[in-house]
Amino acid sequence: LLKFREKAYCPDGKDEHLSGREAYARYSAEVSKILHEMGGGIEFVADVSRLMLGEVEELWDAVAIASYPSREAMLKMIQSDAYQSIHIHREAGLAGQLNIETIKAGE
Repeated sequence: LLKFREKAYCPDGKDEHLSGREAYARYSAEVSKILHEMGGGIEFVADVSRLMLGEVEELWDAVAIASYPSREAMLKMIQSDAYQSIHIHREAGLAGQLNIETIKAGE
């Protein structure tokens, strides 16, 4: 679950003209390539339009589902130089997030 900043937060000032969503889109485009190279991928991305059931103070902006070949592959990816070089766009764009790990039933 993703919550975007209204305006990108950029300590270096380079991308302050971007919205949080635009900054995150830069990250997303590059992380998709890294995921593909390691055998994973972005499976689903959509904007949140409304809450159907439950109660929250504020809706999330978007939901994204990524798949990884293994937990170890995910940890290796986030420690890689390639990932570290794009992580700044993720931080610039997101005001909040919930990363939820799942395992398919029967596995």
